Amino acid sequence: MRLRTPKATCKELGITIKTLEYWHEQGMIEAVITSNGVRRFDLDSIASKKNKKRLDRLPVALDPYRPNWVTPKDAREILGVSKNTL
Repeated sequence: MRLRTPKATCKELGITIKTLEYWHEQGMIEAVITSNGVRRFDLDSIASKKNKKRLDRLPVALDPYRPNWVTPKDAREILGVSKNTL
């Protein structure tokens, strides 16, 4: 078990706290409550066989709450529009 604080877990996985809470609600990551009532998340639980199918379905950007920023130039190329359109 690799137990981490919520903040450390988010930093290591590159996700927001909201995503971590969602994953916990969905049973994708286990949390342990310490004797003083503090949650610690088990990073090893995310790599379990149970989660393999779920994780395979996720897009490259694992965090649905974090926007994928692109430059205006990249947006033009992706959308196939001219400079004046944007």
